[in-house]
Amino acid sequence: MASEENGSHFGASSANMQQLEEFSIEETAQTMKSHAPGLWGLLGTLLGEDERLGSNEDVVMSDVEEAVNKKVVILSIMMQSTNWKSNALQSIIRIFLQSMHTPQNVVDTLARIGISISTDTIHAAVKSMSAESQNAMRELGQSLLMSYAYDNFDVDLKSHLPVAEKSNDSLKHLTSSLMFPL
Repeated sequence: MASEENGSHFGASSANMQQLEEFSIEETAQTMKSHAPGLWGLLGTLLGEDERLGSNEDVVMSDVEEAVNKKVVILSIMMQSTNWKSNALQSIIRIFLQSMHTPQNVVDTLARIGISISTDTIHAAVKSMSAESQNAMRELGQSLLMSYAYDNFDVDLKSHLPVAEKSNDSLKHLTSSLMFPL
């Protein structure tokens, strides 16, 4: 189940946007359930899925999804402990944490318990995806099927610390650009 053929590997140094776009908890759950049905059922029993979902005829879909998500997280942690390259869920979680500017001590803790990948690994993934994005923008620019939009804006960078010399250079004039396909 932790093998590369099952799609559970996320190579940080060769990470691309397609891997992110194609990742699906539902597909991961189906793969896990088909490769280890006994373990999937055991986790359901340990999580009290039988009592909670079996006793209520009006099963709320969110309860089912929550149980599936818990099983996927638990099995992903187990798979990563067996094969450290089996880290697809951990990589997706770490990219989310990176994008939300999560404090480093939280990220390190989650990496230690197997819910996230390490800081070095995510830096390699971000570098790989940045290079891919840069190449895509270069190709788009060379195709002449895109347009640019520019915007000038001013930022006043006031110092919070008193300075002996009064500097009037706190106002910065910047230009941003946007590139979009036609």
